[in-house]
Amino acid sequence: MEPYKRKGVTVLICTHNGENNLKKTLQYLAKQNVNDDLEWEILIINNASTDNTRNAALKIWSDLKVDISFTVVDESQLGKDRAMDLGLELSKYSYVIVCDDDNWLGYNYVQDSFSIMEKNPRIGMLGGKGIPAFDSPPPKWFDLYKTYYAVGSQSKISGEIKHFWPSYRFLWGAGVVIRMETYYLLKKAGFRRILTYRKNPKVARSEDLELCFAIWLTGYKLWYDKNLQYQHYISNDRLKWSYLLKVVKQSISAIHYLRPYNILIFTGPENAPKQSYWTQYIKQYFSIKLFIQNYRHIENLRSLVYFALGLHREDPQYINQALFWYGFYSTIRLGRGYETNFKMVVKLQKNLAVLSSKKTNFNNEKNLSLAYKS
Repeated sequence: MEPYKRKGVTVLICTHNGENNLKKTLQYLAKQNVNDDLEWEILIINNASTDNTRNAALKIWSDLKVDISFTVVDESQLGKDRAMDLGLELSKYSYVIVCDDDNWLGYNYVQDSFSIMEKNPRIGMLGGKGIPAFDSPPPKWFDLYKTYYAVGSQSKISGEIKHFWPSYRFLWGAGVVIRMETYYLLKKAGFRRILTYRKNPKVARSEDLELCFAIWLTGYKLWYDKNLQYQHYISNDRLKWSYLLKVVKQSISAIHYLRPYNILIFTGPENAPKQSYWTQYIKQYFSIKLFIQNYRHIENLRSLVYFALGLHREDPQYINQALFWYGFYSTIRLGRGYETNFKMVVKLQKNLAVLSSKKTNFNNEKNLSLAYKS
């Protein structure tokens, strides 16, 4: 893998059986307003598709008659983590926009992404505003839970996303822009994903969340710009209450699996704990007091029955109970794996600190040498 890539933008589309979604996504990309001197490309990773995704993508782009580099690469092993990592390695340019096959990027998205990243060299990851697109009116509850669909504003104002300020923070993967220098740094430090489809297929949909946390660990900034806007097409089958509960379960489980990142980002390398506090973590979720607090009302006890039977009441209070229950459930499933994950992230943080120190020393020596020569 090259240490650095030339200035420009790669639009990376990872798709599994996306034949029916790609047409409008590519139409929006074909209409991008890009300066003549900006190099960019579209790279599609066809992730173990069983439909006609490859041929459909090539045909759609050929019909659009746009003179932009367009490549389709097959990844035979299922898992967006595999597809994304392959795409990042094969990308030609310094900035990569992760565009899902149901994301319709605003017409200035490519140019504006490049300009923002060039202007702010400490941004490791940049996110934009998602606008939902539907086939029919959404259910009444949609606005309450739209962030689970990667739509809405990711901050009240444009600027840096602070870790745990004013509340739990991250950037979602739809439309996110990655500075490839940070990805190279992670790979050089030995970055390996906790959430992979092979190990955790039911949780691995949060591969973008893990990369977000890992980039935060490098010391680069996460940034939001409200002027970067994309539409996220949400089909009717994903507007069912049962689908929302599935996403909630996957999301809260992923957060528990990735908890070591949050601890170590929060403490920083200088104050990083030497042990995982796994026993205290388990006690927190197995606390009788906590259970009583959450299930002291008859309605909450009724929710337990619904969970056990796989039934889901369409009620906002039910979501709060689901968050607690799935957190408890994922803690049981993870078990001692929590300590393993903690050790992986600690090692990554230490390696990043060593690389940062070497870079600082190199820059200091270089500056001293230049001063001596002058």
